[in-house]
Amino acid sequence: MMATGVRIGFEQATLELPLDRLAATRSLGKQFRQMERYKRILASIQEIGLVEPLVVHPPKGAAQAFLLLDGHLRLEALRELGVAQARCLVSTDDEGYTYNRHVNRISTFQEHFMVMKALNAGVSEERLARALNVDVRRIREKRDLLRGICPEAVAMLKKRDVAASAVYYFRQVKPVRQVAMAQAMIDAGNFTRSYAFALYAATRRDMLVEPERPRESEGVAPVDLSRIEKETAVIEQDVARVKEDLSQNSLNLSFLRAYLRKLLDNARVVRFLSQHQPEVLEQFQRLVETEALDG
Repeated sequence: MMATGVRIGFEQATLELPLDRLAATRSLGKQFRQMERYKRILASIQEIGLVEPLVVHPPKGAAQAFLLLDGHLRLEALRELGVAQARCLVSTDDEGYTYNRHVNRISTFQEHFMVMKALNAGVSEERLARALNVDVRRIREKRDLLRGICPEAVAMLKKRDVAASAVYYFRQVKPVRQVAMAQAMIDAGNFTRSYAFALYAATRRDMLVEPERPRESEGVAPVDLSRIEKETAVIEQDVARVKEDLSQNSLNLSFLRAYLRKLLDNARVVRFLSQHQPEVLEQFQRLVETEALDG
């Protein structure tokens, strides 16, 4: 049987629409042309054209304008470049946040993959730099970002918002330690350079790529490095133990909720609790109905 009630968020075909038929749904302010993001969009469109279509909602009447839901900076860049029309994706919902809520901004690693895809397709570093309005050195930095990083660590972090400067410390350790550092960052929800340095500083010397080379301490005394190493090892053990306890507790809670749900399906039990233990009944019902505990 075919599922019903599924609503498609966008029309399957895009439209080429005149820019004068698009009505903005928010103001960009007076200084938007000085924004670095706007300058990059302008340079990108000028160099390689519009990549991501504008998102619009169709008008109620033929004479009315399409509502622009997403792409206000792109629209202004197109106008500044004298472009008359643009490719548009037609949304069936007229609320801009509905579209933006499902947009995932690209991570540092994903930027690397995009740059590599363009370079492998034959786009020169210079042209790519012009398109993104950045110095060519930035393109080379993004190109070389994951050099020396093992595939397992990359797979773990590719969708995380890892600071580009944090990747440097991954290169200083062996692959097995890279994986451990990646897992530690995920467990802590911390993907900053300073946390990556702390993990690097706490790495045993035999796990360094160049164990004989003096460790980059950035002013940290050897005694402090030793303390950081010991404390980080203890923290990693504590995190692993907490994760194990959480997993077991979640399993126990699932069994408990299943039992309570079956119990509350019994009308005699519910009637007894409502007459003699209404507070207990209320807590049981809340526990069964709390969706947050399912996660």
